[in-house]
Amino acid sequence: KVIPPIGIIDISSIAAIFVLVLFQKGLLQIFNWILIQLQ
Repeated sequence: KVIPPIGIIDISSIAAIFVLVLFQKGLLQIFNWILIQLQ
């Protein structure tokens, strides 16, 4: 077994949260754009 350093785990978890936040913001922008187009 190879035990990864704690730093790699921290970076990957922070990166995952960062991607989730960007994904949610992107979805909100797309949703708002669709609402504007429908009006």
